[in-house]
Amino acid sequence: MSENLNKLQKTDISFLKSLTDLEFHNLIQTIPKEQQAEILEQLKHSSVPGLAATSAAMRMRKKRQLDSEVDIREIKDVRRRNTALSCPFKFIETYFTDRFFMKHASHHEEMIKAICHVAQFGGDQAISAPRGEGKTTVATIMMIYAILKQWVRFPIIIAQTGPHAERIFKDIKYQFEANTILGEDFPEIIDPIRSLEGAPQRGNQQRHDGERTRIAWKASYITFPFVQGSPYGGISLSYFGLDSAIRGLIVNGMRPDFVLIDDPETRESAQSPHQISTRAQSIDRDIAGLAGPRKRIARVMLCTIQNRYCLAYQYTDPKQKSSWSGKRFKMLDVFPENTAIWDEYIIRRQEAQREGDKEAKAATQFYIDNREEMDRGAKVSNPQRFDQTVMPDGWKIEQSALQHCYNIISDYGIESFLSECQNDPSEESGPETSGLTAVTVAGRMSGLDQGELHPDHQVITIGIDLGKYLCHWVMIGWQPHCIGNVIDYGILEVSNVSTQTSNEATEIAIFNALVRWRSELLESNKKFDMVLIDSGDFTKTTYQFVREVGGAPFMVSKGTGGRNFVSGKQSNQRIVGENWYASYQQQENIWLYMLDTDYWKQFVHQRFLTPTFNEAKQFNSGSLSVFSTIDRKKHLSFSHHIVAEERREEFKPGKGLRVYWHQVNRNNHYLDATYMACAAARMKGIDLPIGTTQKLATETKQKQPSQPFLTPTGQTYLATQRK
Repeated sequence: MSENLNKLQKTDISFLKSLTDLEFHNLIQTIPKEQQAEILEQLKHSSVPGLAATSAAMRMRKKRQLDSEVDIREIKDVRRRNTALSCPFKFIETYFTDRFFMKHASHHEEMIKAICHVAQFGGDQAISAPRGEGKTTVATIMMIYAILKQWVRFPIIIAQTGPHAERIFKDIKYQFEANTILGEDFPEIIDPIRSLEGAPQRGNQQRHDGERTRIAWKASYITFPFVQGSPYGGISLSYFGLDSAIRGLIVNGMRPDFVLIDDPETRESAQSPHQISTRAQSIDRDIAGLAGPRKRIARVMLCTIQNRYCLAYQYTDPKQKSSWSGKRFKMLDVFPENTAIWDEYIIRRQEAQREGDKEAKAATQFYIDNREEMDRGAKVSNPQRFDQTVMPDGWKIEQSALQHCYNIISDYGIESFLSECQNDPSEESGPETSGLTAVTVAGRMSGLDQGELHPDHQVITIGIDLGKYLCHWVMIGWQPHCIGNVIDYGILEVSNVSTQTSNEATEIAIFNALVRWRSELLESNKKFDMVLIDSGDFTKTTYQFVREVGGAPFMVSKGTGGRNFVSGKQSNQRIVGENWYASYQQQENIWLYMLDTDYWKQFVHQRFLTPTFNEAKQFNSGSLSVFSTIDRKKHLSFSHHIVAEERREEFKPGKGLRVYWHQVNRNNHYLDATYMACAAARMKGIDLPIGTTQKLATETKQKQPSQPFLTPTGQTYLATQRK
């Protein structure tokens, strides 16, 4: 073809006619785009093969470009935008009046200043504030502010779990999608976002002035559009759970430069030394290293202190974590001088509520009549924080923030107020337990008769704890989602044994008892998936019995706890499971199943702490229940065995948290048999659903009495706690 494509020669046209459709199409693609349309126009009356198809393809391409072209408005109010960006407080007042419709409290101002400083200059900041005080809302808006100030280009959100972090992430996305005034002043960001109309895939083709914006608006991360003249192109945001794999995170060639850590611990993890240590390592190692070598990442942690050894307490304590510049805020900065009159208020409120007055109007009237005296000396951090709802009869539910504080003390107790609202939990003087009681265990009835299996059962497991005179066994039927129903339990008597019986004769007697028991099980016509037999004190007998009956479903087990349990690595002679492993005993020609007793005892307690049924009268996932009976004393012995040992956590100043199992009484045999049956279920594929809390806070959970909160005069704070 001739070099001058503006005017084709006859020889050019003849050459083009000689090409096939595909050859013509490929040739056109090699010509600059601005000349393609002109060439096709010259050829429109010729009979060049492929002309029609190529012209149609170009028209479609042009239509797609027009459809994907985004129009961006002019900034509606440049002065308003610049004023808002000049000060974080003006930024909030301009764009987020729906979130902060009351005057900023002093601690809100401190939080805002602290977060802005870290975002701009780097470093760490830990902030603990009362629950419900808006600390997450403040941090969310300040993250948007830091982005628009161009202090950060790749902030990420990390929370105790992925779903928790996702809620904050979605809130930020919502502001860019729906905040009207923000959209008017930052159209170069928000117009491309809103033009997607909820279809993120459109971002792949989106253009402005013919150039791709490269916007990403995904479920797990976002990238701001590249627009001519905009400094915000390429800024990214994402979120993760604290347990996620975040090491070496890079998006679009960028490493994170700001991390918002929101409530990094659950109520369960705040009580677990292991989880506290694991989460602290994630914060100090994984998150700290996100910025890469030779660069310090900015980190802000928002938390509420739950006890004196949790993460929140450590990171807000300058003595323990000095680099985090910890700040602790309270709901009530100074308690009122006259505490006796507030005792009277609490008594009046609780009496009114017992009589059916949910709002305790009599107590509120008492406060109105004595407000000057009751308020004397008190100082609240946020005077606007109280329920200002007006009832249909004109009655205001609460009169002041101070009354709100004392309503919390009255309804939930001073211990809860000190922890959740003051970030100053009292020191536990005694050990804390799960709170499981024999009454709770006996009351967890399944509605099934003794020996009856639920229609949805999948697995039946049995555990038996051997004794010289009596052997205790427990049979559990398992439904999906780790729903266990104790369908039967009992005692196997060992015949012809006394205190004078030799060890050898005792072993023979136990062996005969096991043979008799096996025959009874087989006669029940139930299919047992696994039966674990404790070999602790009678190893020889257990091995011989399992060998003679041919093994499965009868297997030998042994428990060991604490640091003594080491699962090792998988091999031909070792099967490693979760808190159990099986080791092949070559000399005995038998598999021995080793169990982590600490874990499985706690597992049993957790399952019984889980209410049997939910509000829909369906079995709760992870629950364990006993068969139903009208005899109130039927499960008395069984339930006392289950709580014969309790897991205790005791904090000792200067020594840390001590976790141990305490034996309440020696009769723990059904507990041992039950945890063996639970471990057997895990081996047969029955496991807790993902997301099920391992340690449950329930109505039955109680603490050992701790030192009550004292007034400056040394009296207990509540009159009801005084002797």
